[in-house]
Amino acid sequence: MPDFVIHIGPHKTGTTYLQLHFRAMRARLEERGIVFPEFWELAPGNPSQLPLTQQLRDGKVDLLRPRFAELLAGGAERILLSSEDLSNLEAPALELLHALIGGKSVQIIFYLRRWSELVPSSWQEGMKHGQFRTLPEFILSHIQQPQLSRLLNFDVKLSRFADVFGAESIKLVSYSELRDRNIDLFKHFAASFLDWPDAHVRRKLTSPNSSRTPENAELLRAVNAMTAQRGAAPDAALRRRLDMHRHELDLEPLFAAMRNHQRTLHFNDSGAALRDLHRTLMQAHISKVVEPKRNKVLFRPRSANLAYIDGDYQLEPGVLPALAAILHRLGEIEKEASPGALPLDPTGDKSPDPDSVSSAFDIDIETEALEP
Repeated sequence: MPDFVIHIGPHKTGTTYLQLHFRAMRARLEERGIVFPEFWELAPGNPSQLPLTQQLRDGKVDLLRPRFAELLAGGAERILLSSEDLSNLEAPALELLHALIGGKSVQIIFYLRRWSELVPSSWQEGMKHGQFRTLPEFILSHIQQPQLSRLLNFDVKLSRFADVFGAESIKLVSYSELRDRNIDLFKHFAASFLDWPDAHVRRKLTSPNSSRTPENAELLRAVNAMTAQRGAAPDAALRRRLDMHRHELDLEPLFAAMRNHQRTLHFNDSGAALRDLHRTLMQAHISKVVEPKRNKVLFRPRSANLAYIDGDYQLEPGVLPALAAILHRLGEIEKEASPGALPLDPTGDKSPDPDSVSSAFDIDIETEALEP
């Protein structure tokens, strides 16, 4: 009977890069007795198995049981599952997954990323799905009580997996350490968890997730905020319209005003509150980290100067009318499109990361990695 390798992310730790390789290498994986199921893929351009996560969350036993029975009876030596949203499942969904697996051997793979990179990347991810907190607001919401933040304190997530699958099933990978050493994520995953030490990398594969410039990030944030102020719900469709039609918009005067108000926020992984959290997490989880790793730290702490646009740029002459004109044009584009005519992101929209779009203290709640 097969064992299971379950890659649970989380968001903003190279998941899309890994999933693109899992799909591109599906035939090669099958030659090695490893199945990466196709029937849970999110979209033709996005192999994330978000539908699996959704079905587990919704308790769709009638849909899940035959799929798992097919996998278990298929003769594979190993079954590979991958969705960053798995890391956000609550206990009932995890217990259902455990029951469907039927007591087979399981490895739960979770990636760690230094906070000075993870936090701004998660902030931008949240804006893609309609959030409009400023970068300072987002950071403050997490660091004022970091032990309650699911973004910073990954033990909140891992403890649920340990309760259901056992602490011995959890394997941690320092994403930051791999990147620091220029080690390819897929080659490391294949060697560490798939017994494939000489796996090749598809160098033409790229992730669609990239960081926005401070100006473009603020433009999206402002459009989201103005949409919410007018009583509508900003969402991924609004972001797609903005990105697809930005060439029609006269953005340079607006961006020039923004650049006059660009600020930097210093974020230090070794700040007092984060240093204490790192120590606590290290003591609890360092034994679970696979090589390469550092002694006495989960990742090498760093500091970063994070650029953002201060909101006082909106006091510059002409800025508010320019933003209103942009929002008006996006509304016209929506009306001009027939129902369903707005093309979706060809890679499919992943679900928003709850750690990016919810309160840091709601316990019920990228640049994605490219090849170095």
